[in-house]
Amino acid sequence: MQGHKMQQLPRSSLARPLVAALTTAFAAGVWAQDSSEPSPYYLGVSQGFTHDTNIFGSSTNQVSDTYSSTGLRAGLDQTIGRQRLYANANVQYNKYRSESSLDNTSYGVAAGWDWATINELAGTLGATANQSLANLGSTAGVQNATEKNLVKTDQVNTSVRWGGARALNLLAAYAHSRVSYSAPSYIGLESSADTASTGFNYRVGPELRLGMGVRYIRTESPNGYVVASTPPAPTTYESNTANNRSLDLTADWSPSTLTGIDARLSWTRLTNSNVNLSALDFSGVTGRIGTRYAVTGKTTLTASLSRDVGTNSSFYNNPTAPATGSTQTTGTSLTHNSQTTDTLTLGVKYAATAKIWMGLDGSYQRAKIVYDTSSALTDTNDDTRNIGLSVDYAIARNWSLGCKFDHASRSQSGDGSSSYTENRVGCTAQLTLR
Repeated sequence: MQGHKMQQLPRSSLARPLVAALTTAFAAGVWAQDSSEPSPYYLGVSQGFTHDTNIFGSSTNQVSDTYSSTGLRAGLDQTIGRQRLYANANVQYNKYRSESSLDNTSYGVAAGWDWATINELAGTLGATANQSLANLGSTAGVQNATEKNLVKTDQVNTSVRWGGARALNLLAAYAHSRVSYSAPSYIGLESSADTASTGFNYRVGPELRLGMGVRYIRTESPNGYVVASTPPAPTTYESNTANNRSLDLTADWSPSTLTGIDARLSWTRLTNSNVNLSALDFSGVTGRIGTRYAVTGKTTLTASLSRDVGTNSSFYNNPTAPATGSTQTTGTSLTHNSQTTDTLTLGVKYAATAKIWMGLDGSYQRAKIVYDTSSALTDTNDDTRNIGLSVDYAIARNWSLGCKFDHASRSQSGDGSSSYTENRVGCTAQLTLR
């Protein structure tokens, strides 16, 4: 396979505030550290190896390969009075044994400030930046591609809460997010979004809070619609702006730190500015429910069910866990060309001993594609299934080892060429100094 020359992306406009936040956090941590307290800093190195049976996620070009991930990470978490400062960064060089054109550098950076005042005001300010090989297993609109494609997901966010220990709390939040790709064939999937919300929650009892709010998401896709062209004429695009308005009802029941339910029920209306994408418009019920339950002191169950709409809906609306191990994912679910996306996740964690943890997780995602600009599919269901088994071993105070097996499969009604299966197994060793 011929290597693909990666497109040079412009420097992120989020870089300067992110660097400033990191610098401030580290400087404040140095100033506040007490030698009698545990160090808030950590520095670590990691080495992982992963074998993937279908590195391109393709039904027509199922190539298996093994890659090495060599990483460096650092961070701090410092409390100063009512304030908390944190920053962490990791970078990995991923080297493929055979498909050297996929060699890449992935990274993740996060910094933030959790602040509070004596006047019952509190809030957060944060920024994240991530880069990895794109993993668009569902509703991507580009099938069976074999070119190198890096995805960048950046976000800055802030929130304010008034009320403190009062039963009634007032809330407001804002976030600006951006998704971009290095491969030219994925230019139609690039987007940026502004998310704003405001509302309140009320503590009914010591374990239950109920809330109501309004949320607005404006997603701009400069190349959101592919205009049909006849070769050798170049492909052209039209822009699209999606406006998502939601009325949210929320509930959070937490009888303990390990057991609880959080839920959001929303009336949502989504409209698209490009008339060619009007089929993606939606009015109806969306939401999410997540549960966690401590079966015993050693076993914890988690589950979630969500329905969202629009481009990258899971990225903007639902919490996501950071990536772990040597698999190159951002921990973010990215979707495109779908009107609705329904996702079910299940997981169990078991502490076999004080140093060994085992996990089993699975997910099922169904995206309803009412119009796909790349293949003109209509009324199509795109189904993606994942199951994973992991084992983590804390060998010593500073040493740890983790291994994970993942199986993924995809099927799409009306287009058998998009169906594929993939198995991935990898182990990562880490050394962390604190």
